Amino acid sequence: MQTKVKTTLLLAAALLGTVGCSDGGTGAAVTYVYASAEPIVVPAQNVQPCLSVWGPEDVGNGWMHYAIDDRGGADNIRAVVISDSVFAGKTCDFTTDQTVLDVTFTGSKSGDIGSNVDPLFADTYDFVVTCENSDGDCDFNLTWTATF
Repeated sequence: MQTKVKTTLLLAAALLGTVGCSDGGTGAAVTYVYASAEPIVVPAQNVQPCLSVWGPEDVGNGWMHYAIDDRGGADNIRAVVISDSVFAGKTCDFTTDQTVLDVTFTGSKSGDIGSNVDPLFADTYDFVVTCENSDGDCDFNLTWTATF
C-alpha cells in the first residue's frame, strides 16, 4: 500500500513538472502588471535629463501596453522603453534606434509595443521619462503591462 502511494505521488510530481502550472498548462500568454496607475513625478528637464521611473523588468517574447495619464493635463513628456543593458551604458544619451518605444507628447498617451504577430524580443526593460517642461515637474499615473 505504501509503495502505491509513493508511486502515485511521483507520477503526479512528474506530470506537474512536464505541464507546468503558471497558465494552467494551456500555453496561453499571461499578462504581467508592472505598474498599475502608479503616481509618478519627474523633475523638469533642466533639473534632470531623464529618469527611469519603472524597472528594470524582465519581459518574455510578446508585447507591452503602457498608459500615461497626465494629472495636470499639459505636461510635455518623452516616454521611452529601452533595454536595461543599453540604458545602463548610455543613461540619457540614447537614440530612437536603441529603444522599443520613444514617443514625445503633451498630456496623456497610451499604446501597445509589439504584438502577437510581431512580438518584442525577451529582454530586461526600463521605462524612462524625460519631463520636457521648461519649468515645473511632470505629474502622471503610469500603467505598464507585458503579455508573453
